[in-house]
Amino acid sequence: EEREELATAIFHALDAEGDGRLHSEAMRQFAELAGFRSSEADWRREFRSICAEHGLRVTEGVDLETFLEMVDDFSERGIYCSDRELAFICSQLLRQALGRPQAPGLPADAPRGRQR
Repeated sequence: EEREELATAIFHALDAEGDGRLHSEAMRQFAELAGFRSSEADWRREFRSICAEHGLRVTEGVDLETFLEMVDDFSERGIYCSDRELAFICSQLLRQALGRPQAPGLPADAPRGRQR
């Protein structure tokens, strides 16, 4: 399925350590590309909350299976992204990898961050 392939590509692009986990900074990069804006302290709290909600240790980070669940989850536990948003995030990560500037702005239907 294309959606799962996009989300998996995003996960692997963010997994700079190659350990099969997205740690706080990688998840923050994803969240920012998905429209989440916060201070460093707010992000630390948010990441702890994400990990707790999914039964993960903060030090271990988010695995691929959990990441795939999160981008499909409309609830407060998730960070739902539409197919278009996933494609946009994937394109931004590719631009970064190639050293090109990011495209201006998120698509009109891009998420604007989690609301608590």
